[in-house]
Amino acid sequence: MTFKLKANPRTYEAFEIFLNASGSEDDFVLEWQYNASLFTGATIKKMMNSLEDIIEKIVENPENSISDIIKTDDTDYKKLNATVSSYSDLPLHELLIKQAQKFHNKKALKFTDTEISYRDLELQVNQLAHSLKSKGIAKGDFVGVCLPRSIELVVTLLAIMKCGAAYLPLDPNYPNDRLNFMINDSEAKVLITTQAFSSKLETTALTLLIEDLFSNLNEFSEDLLNVEVNQNDIAYLLYTSGSTGKPKGVQVSHKNLVNFLSSMAKEPGIKESDRLLSITTISFDIAGLELFLPLFKGAELIISDDDTAKDGRLMLDLLKKENITMMQATPTTWQMLLDSGWETAFPLKALCGGESLPLALAKKLLNKVDELWNVYGPTETTIWSAVKQIKADDDLITIGKPIANTQLYLLNDQNMLVSPGAIGELCIAGDGVSMGYWKRSDLTAEKFIPNPFETTSNKILYRTGDLGKLLHTGEILCLGRIDDQVKIRGHRIELGEIEEVMNTLEDIESSVVMMDGEQLKAFVVANESFNPSENSDQKWKANLKGLLPSHMVPQIIILIDEFPTTLNGKIDRKTLLKNSTRSLDNSHQHTAPRTIVEQLVADIWEDCLKIKNISIYSNFFELGGHSLIAVRVMSLLEKETGKRLPLAALMTHSTIEKLALYLDMDQNSITWNSLVPIQPKGKKNHCTWCMEQIIM
Repeated sequence: MTFKLKANPRTYEAFEIFLNASGSEDDFVLEWQYNASLFTGATIKKMMNSLEDIIEKIVENPENSISDIIKTDDTDYKKLNATVSSYSDLPLHELLIKQAQKFHNKKALKFTDTEISYRDLELQVNQLAHSLKSKGIAKGDFVGVCLPRSIELVVTLLAIMKCGAAYLPLDPNYPNDRLNFMINDSEAKVLITTQAFSSKLETTALTLLIEDLFSNLNEFSEDLLNVEVNQNDIAYLLYTSGSTGKPKGVQVSHKNLVNFLSSMAKEPGIKESDRLLSITTISFDIAGLELFLPLFKGAELIISDDDTAKDGRLMLDLLKKENITMMQATPTTWQMLLDSGWETAFPLKALCGGESLPLALAKKLLNKVDELWNVYGPTETTIWSAVKQIKADDDLITIGKPIANTQLYLLNDQNMLVSPGAIGELCIAGDGVSMGYWKRSDLTAEKFIPNPFETTSNKILYRTGDLGKLLHTGEILCLGRIDDQVKIRGHRIELGEIEEVMNTLEDIESSVVMMDGEQLKAFVVANESFNPSENSDQKWKANLKGLLPSHMVPQIIILIDEFPTTLNGKIDRKTLLKNSTRSLDNSHQHTAPRTIVEQLVADIWEDCLKIKNISIYSNFFELGGHSLIAVRVMSLLEKETGKRLPLAALMTHSTIEKLALYLDMDQNSITWNSLVPIQPKGKKNHCTWCMEQIIM
């Protein structure tokens, strides 16, 4: 008897795609059924050919593993990563010499009422380089720079490069312990700072005061310092948050930096006629674009003072006054500008990065600027690695495509490419990949891995820890983190670092830190000897402010008996956050507003802090307020009352009751001098302290 198998497909299937295997040893049949509204015939045909190819390879090499046989089609990745572009092999400072020669008398930098031409900038850099060399700074040294925003800051950074040394950026507002760790861990040979900041720092490094260095510049030659620097030498060492409780230093070379600036000069692009506003602290790597890109292209750099960088109202005034045409900021800062009463559109090229750009924010910004660019990249791959111009008809915010000489890959756990549309870890290769972590060979080996798609020069691949997928448009969509790393107002933060520091505090047995909306919330289990008090959380916060930057101090600290756990014994973070309750004020019973002004302030606080029924005695900062929320509060108060209050007013009037009384004062008496007593002999320490402490 003979027989023959005949296919009898069902009219409907329960799945979107169905594969039926049948037939005999001599007549193997694979039948495909699919939902035609989801798949095209061409797509199914491609799947069929791919499966047939895999089966043949398995039969030919049955000893090989599936991972060696199945290879994702890399056609789309090759198209994405076709980014080869030529750029100079000179170090950054030598390229800036050419601009000084070309633009000679053109204005290069402006800070408040002080400005300097390209020619004078170059001469001052040369003089300072000779001065630093005479103080012992040599090629290969690290030089700590703890200076406020100023023209002198830029001159100092470039002079260090001309010595063949690398600068270590140190934010003067960081806690002393953190600054001291960076200086000592980096083995910095020299520290350049101001008289005011020098007393804060404890280091064996030679301390040079900027006041002394610039007072005797004329004693040194204006000629170029003869030190050979190549593109593989380190330009700067920048510390980022680390999960061990201590920050880690990233080594960025001149090659990394010059490739980045060359690419940025082309796209998003900068013209010689542009005026770029710099608002970022030097301890945030994106300051590298602000300080160097204008000088790299012959444009003009406008440096804001600290007060302007913190207050959206002052920033809007400066944007208009200085006719700024280009600015870079985090989404949080752009939102701050909108909250500060930004009504008139500016002829501005806006760069937005450091955090995920919400679509709603992008739509608002597009009505205020000429161009909006979303930029993405970790410190380890030199500032930005991908760019995307956002258009009005975009319904999805992607990070776009890689910059010049940069490759983006999405990998699975086996370091294999995932197919377009599938989610994988975003990894970066190319000329922006830095030289790894300073004195952290273990962590460098973990994050900087051999590039499995190695080309001639791109032998290292950096694992970002970000998730993403390659879209059919050829762009990358970023989808958040794999680990517990978060970003707050653009700053990359390891929650584990905060936990490690909290666990060193007296009375704390263990802690868990999480993001709750836009705030950091810490849960604490105290040790057995702990004697709780009403202000225990405030004492812990005060201690943390001396150990961590302000943006890393949790706004809310909750004492609990024990951490909830999952079935496998791990801390159940979701349950912990879900079940947490928040006490709005531990020291006072709720007292409702008693006057019209108190009610106005209360309504604005509740809107900005997203909290209901705030007591008039509750402290703004203890409720989770910080400087960016304060800007919105002050802007709304100005809109309602017509009175512009300085941002520092919330420091000395930080309850609804006090702020309402302050508003009730005669408008003519509301001045900066009314905030703090005038110090005898002209000292300004008290006022400076107020402005520093308001950044939460």
